[in-house]
Amino acid sequence: MARRRGLVLLLVAPLWAAAFVSRFATYPGSHLGRAWKVALRATGDLVAAAGAGNTKQVDDLLRSGTAPDAVDSNGQRPLIAAAGQGHVKVMEHLLEAGADVNAVNKQNASALIAAAFAGGLAPLRMLLAAGANVEAATASGATPLAAAAEGNKTEVVSELLSAGAAVDAADVTGVTPLHRAAMFGLVDIVLDLLEADADVDCTTDALLTALMLAARAGHSDVMAELIEAGADIELRDKKGGTALFEAARCGQSEAAALLLALEADVDTQREDGASPLMVAAQGGKGGVMQELLQANATLELAREDGCTALMFGAMSGHGPIVDVMLKARADPNNVDKNGVTAVKIAKQNGHPDVVSKLRAAGASGTI
Repeated sequence: MARRRGLVLLLVAPLWAAAFVSRFATYPGSHLGRAWKVALRATGDLVAAAGAGNTKQVDDLLRSGTAPDAVDSNGQRPLIAAAGQGHVKVMEHLLEAGADVNAVNKQNASALIAAAFAGGLAPLRMLLAAGANVEAATASGATPLAAAAEGNKTEVVSELLSAGAAVDAADVTGVTPLHRAAMFGLVDIVLDLLEADADVDCTTDALLTALMLAARAGHSDVMAELIEAGADIELRDKKGGTALFEAARCGQSEAAALLLALEADVDTQREDGASPLMVAAQGGKGGVMQELLQANATLELAREDGCTALMFGAMSGHGPIVDVMLKARADPNNVDKNGVTAVKIAKQNGHPDVVSKLRAAGASGTI
């Protein structure tokens, strides 16, 4: 769960809306099984009974006149709660009682999305057979296929694709199932999606490709598959950065090496003039810097304001980074467009050790 922190939203569950956290606010995952049982003891409502898999209490409540689509105080529905836990018998009874297979909860998620994320084939097939909408999306635009892809549910992904799920369906930020699988390093899911003709160069609203997202996270195996499928290594995001920038910024040496071996432009510059070497220097990513320098990155390349990679290293105070660049013969006397040197930058940012290194390398001038 930790690696997916960027997509965390609160999951609505009885009594403790803020107490349970999941990547999607709408997927009652298997880790909530005990919580449903506690909720059932506390409330006795149909949603809690369904989530806990208590078929007898579900039947009793239905016979007493409780509507099969009854919504609890948190906007959750019985069928969705049961689907998220894989309680097929409960689902069957709810559907027989007239539960709407496409009814959604407060976050606009259906039972099919809950089942897809949980990964159970039996609940999924039951819902599809009952007419579940394979493209029903959450409020954020995530489809059942997106849920299954991010959850690394290979069998569910295959089932949904066979049922006609749109392989390139994007959420409200333009993220597709392929993007999700790539960012989490789910190579088997990536292969399944590519086999289903997913657009390998599809971009998010920020113009990020699956390759960029995989490079950012250092998933070299996924990158290799994407490149084999024809991914363009030089596509640019909204700021003008390429996959190599993502690898450099995040310190992913192996990802950078893979791209450089395929002759990615080592001196490519973003709209602001920054190069991968500058980004790596600023972030203190020594391993990536070594890869870039071995690929003959230009040391004296300057951003539009005149700043070089050495200046970025001096600004951030990364002594080992400064050492690497000085050893590669970076000029310590370069000035930016305001006439400021690396020595002055290091001094202004409180890095006396870097000042000493630059002086020892021949930096001149006053500070």
